[in-house]
Amino acid sequence: MVKANEFFQAAKLALSHGLLNACVQDCYYAMFWATVAMLEWTGHKRAEWSHGEIRRYFGLVLVRQWHLCPARWGEWLQEVYKLRIKAAYKPESVFKNEAQRALRYAETFVNKALEVRK
Repeated sequence: MVKANEFFQAAKLALSHGLLNACVQDCYYAMFWATVAMLEWTGHKRAEWSHGEIRRYFGLVLVRQWHLCPARWGEWLQEVYKLRIKAAYKPESVFKNEAQRALRYAETFVNKALEVRK
């Protein structure tokens, strides 16, 4: 949760300074680490997770098995993952509304992970 919160705080700062690409990247990593925290809570611990495994296990474990998260959150995770690819590897930048939406999604993930781990 430390990493999830750190990336979320960095995303908020980035957005407040107009750093849209950095915001989206940090939002994705906040969601990634919040998902790791929830998976660990359910007993799925690993030394390392790939991006594909995180998205797969999110649906299998957190949505279907444990019913901790709505299925649409898996779509959010995929959407922000694609925005991260755009932000990091494509010549065009993300739009402000995309960064704002990613920040809302990241906040939802981080809050849920904090709730689950209490």
